[in-house]
Amino acid sequence: APYGGFLMPPALRVERSLLTKEPIPAAIQELSELAFQNLTPDPALELWDLPKDKRDKLMDLVEEPESQALFAILIEAAHKPYYYSYLKFEKEPESRWPAFLEIRKLIGSLILKAKVAAYKGKGNEAGHVLLEGFRLSNLMKQEPDMYQLLVSIGCDTIQINHLYRITNRMDLPGDTLQSLETELKGHLDATAYVRAIDRERIMLGLQGYQTLLDGSYRDVLKVFGNLPAINAWLYRTSGLMHRDVTVFLTLQAEIQDECRMESDNVLASLRRNPIEKQIPASCRLSRIMLPQLEGILITKARYEAVLQVTRVGLALKRYKLAHGVYPDTLAPLTPSFLDRIPKDPCSGKSLLYRKDGDGFLLYSVGSDLQDNQGVPFNFKSSTAPYDFVWKAIR
Repeated sequence: APYGGFLMPPALRVERSLLTKEPIPAAIQELSELAFQNLTPDPALELWDLPKDKRDKLMDLVEEPESQALFAILIEAAHKPYYYSYLKFEKEPESRWPAFLEIRKLIGSLILKAKVAAYKGKGNEAGHVLLEGFRLSNLMKQEPDMYQLLVSIGCDTIQINHLYRITNRMDLPGDTLQSLETELKGHLDATAYVRAIDRERIMLGLQGYQTLLDGSYRDVLKVFGNLPAINAWLYRTSGLMHRDVTVFLTLQAEIQDECRMESDNVLASLRRNPIEKQIPASCRLSRIMLPQLEGILITKARYEAVLQVTRVGLALKRYKLAHGVYPDTLAPLTPSFLDRIPKDPCSGKSLLYRKDGDGFLLYSVGSDLQDNQGVPFNFKSSTAPYDFVWKAIR
């Protein structure tokens, strides 16, 4: 397949039809369109709220032989770590993003399958389909590519949101909940960030520097836009360019080291001394590239917060299955349901928890460190303060 062999077995035509120009079976085309509607944390498609005729059509579509063949391929892929092995992005960068969009749709199709199983009361199947989806999205972190890393994080976030929705409708079996928690614990590994930033150092920093070094002041003008010609010439001839790449490599290495640190310490450091303030005004290349890498540190903290809230929420669900009620505090979750209670990756303090009716409210204060009383992200007002929340109603 042209997009790196994702789901590699060439004999499986369903897979090839998704990732090549071959005709796509009608069932998969329709499933893909519906899956795309599930690719936001606030999906337009909610199975339980659909009119009966549309709900029945979707459920029939998931059972189509072509769809079942697709699901079988995806589940097979989730258990083969090297199914995603594309090491030639630098030679074919234009093919990179379309492949990731297709992968997101594949994850969306698994979400639909899980929701159909949940609607039919098959909690064990619904949970295990989500589990395979999490495994599949985590495979994207194998290659040292920032785009892949961010798409993987996005896929996990979408699936977690649907996990919350499904568990608000039904109870999943305890062993399934435990398997999901164990899987998500493995998504906390910082290695993917370190490797992706290493690739950015080579692809953006060193190759960009080499391009300017081999070119002329006109190439500098192309990179920096409205820079006066005399300034572009001075940038190449006065040593500023060499100083710029030295600043980039130094601060990039610091950002990479911070990926291995506790996120709450990193966020505190960034508040005290933002990367932008550490870059001299004359280092134009660094000013373009380094703030983007700093943003990865914030993304990492937010992603870890969502993962830890979800892990603890799954343990709370297991506790209720065992004891009939949720605990008054998080402390009783150890050691039977969690080896330890994770702290809030953003604040470094305890996750905030309270019982709420028949359910619970569990949240991280997020990277702004403001306790907004468990207010979730508002899709209609994206600038409003919010926390990373799991609000369980059962």
